[in-house]
Amino acid sequence: AGTDANADGVRDDVATWIGSQGYTSAMSAAATQLARAYQGAITVSTTDADALRAARASASDAVECVMQSAASIDAGYKAVADVRRVALNTDARASAYLAYAAAVNDTVVRAPEGTGCTSSN
Repeated sequence: AGTDANADGVRDDVATWIGSQGYTSAMSAAATQLARAYQGAITVSTTDADALRAARASASDAVECVMQSAASIDAGYKAVADVRRVALNTDARASAYLAYAAAVNDTVVRAPEGTGCTSSN
């Protein structure tokens, strides 16, 4: 899936990209949370219902966190799309994400609590 030297759940190239965006500290943390969620989505077992549910909840929380941390709705949408583009930047990663998306299609996940931001980002 890629090198993650500090084992924070975010590939090093994605972390470097996030760091180069000039985001506020809150937005950088939110983008990192989203990148971690995308990494989880592309590595989750698509046959493990509990793991899929957890990955989907993490992704939902992370998108909410980005949207709450962004300066505007448009900036939030752009950040979500940009992080997705960078995190899923190979055919293999995009295919893994599509398999995840197909597996969680038509499932229900709880709404994010509060801002969706985790204290660990």
